[in-house]
Amino acid sequence: MRTEIVSYGKESAGAPEWIPLVFLGFFALILAAAVMAGRRKRELFEAVSSFLQGEAGGSSFLQNFYFKGSYKARPVRLKYSPSGKNRPSYLYVSLEDPLFVFDLDITREDAVTSVLDAIGLAKDIRTGDEAFDSRFRIKSELPDLARKYLAAPGVRERIAALFGEDGASLQLRARGATIPGLIKFCRRSPELERELSSQQLLPLLDTLAQLSSPALGAELFGKPPAGGFAPGRKQGY
Repeated sequence: MRTEIVSYGKESAGAPEWIPLVFLGFFALILAAAVMAGRRKRELFEAVSSFLQGEAGGSSFLQNFYFKGSYKARPVRLKYSPSGKNRPSYLYVSLEDPLFVFDLDITREDAVTSVLDAIGLAKDIRTGDEAFDSRFRIKSELPDLARKYLAAPGVRERIAALFGEDGASLQLRARGATIPGLIKFCRRSPELERELSSQQLLPLLDTLAQLSSPALGAELFGKPPAGGFAPGRKQGY
């Protein structure tokens, strides 16, 4: 007599065939949306050439766009850095700078640096303008020259207006024997439709030009020595 063994275990079922297709379709939609958003950003950078002489470039997939051109005979560069993990996006706007022969960094004061200020551990430069000093951190290896520059009429007011609510930093870089000086402003989480419009961008460039004008340089500093000042050098202009 033959005994038949019957298994009552539950037979495992494979995943339905449509599930991988759903994931594939979802991924395709995300990719398409990213590419379309990238194309729109690129179009905005290309549109800058309608009011500034120059050309745009960059990758719609990587979304790292730029514009290189000129403004009032001074080379200008725009650069977009996309957001990442725990990092917002940034828009950098820079002009080659005939004024600066020393480095200056201005950033927003935050909670940490405010505490350091309160206990006397902050290393930033103080201008004597409490409203300005409480809002910004100022760093330079030539603090006396930095104070002289920031004491010029209208300079602190222009910087404060430039930052507004979403300005991140303002950098001024010394020119060298073979590289030009640079004034560069950085805005955090920019709305590109607004920031790259002529109504917004041209006044920003005007402000950067005013903050680094040859006339301002001659008035404050006179003729700089050949090659500029080395960091930490204690002589004046």
